[in-house]
Amino acid sequence: MKNTIKIEFVELDSENPKNVIVSFSYTVNETVEKSSLKLPLTASIQEDIRKAVKAFVEKRRVENLFSLAKEVEGEFLET
Repeated sequence: MKNTIKIEFVELDSENPKNVIVSFSYTVNETVEKSSLKLPLTASIQEDIRKAVKAFVEKRRVENLFSLAKEVEGEFLET
């Protein structure tokens, strides 16, 4: 499965209508995960959504890679 990101839906924040809540799904190490972000409404909201979601997913993927790297701690290697 390739790395994908899908913006599932965007809705107004019921507590603060100057914000939107963006729900999205993405893959990390062939596992589909879901999350959401709250963003302020701006004139550039579409680009803001794209950037924020991509940054969130990139951070999550890096965390996953670091977790994989940590798994080798304490291993003995044959020489």
